Amino acid sequence: MTSATIRAWLHAGTALLLLILSENGRSWWLTGIAAVALAFDGVRLRVPAVRRLVERLLPVYRPAEAHRVSGGAWLMVGYALAGWMPGRAAVGGILAGAVLDPVAGLVGRRLGQGQHKSWAGSAAGMVTAAAALMLVGGSAPEAVFGALVGAAAERWPGPFDDNLVVAPAVGLALWAAGAA
Repeated sequence: MTSATIRAWLHAGTALLLLILSENGRSWWLTGIAAVALAFDGVRLRVPAVRRLVERLLPVYRPAEAHRVSGGAWLMVGYALAGWMPGRAAVGGILAGAVLDPVAGLVGRRLGQGQHKSWAGSAAGMVTAAAALMLVGGSAPEAVFGALVGAAAERWPGPFDDNLVVAPAVGLALWAAGAA
């Protein structure tokens, strides 16, 4: 299994946080997990022996992450931001953040003809996110809207890691659409 595939499975597996964390206190737990993830990455980046050990035990880091905060840490911060939104907006944002990006990456690597962010990957991620959003009680229009916003956030070439922005963007879209 390639490091990209392992990374995608770990990323999608973070959706289990929704099952583990009860609704009461979820936002606080996610904020704490995000703080720990950032602190862990801070140590990983500042202590070369720790970085080498972590990269050997968990070979999922991209080369650029040797000198910057990892996508996994940003993902936890994005979940924490979404976690402060009401009810289904929080759950939907986190769930979309967990499934959209890894599906887009896996499909994009296979069908995207070498593009960094492919339309095939974005479409697959959007369809997967829409299905996941409907599974947690979203109406079809709400799910499609949230998934479309999530796919746009995942493709956005801005200065922030897409893992930071997908969950809060979807959560805000769902909240604006009436999910609470």
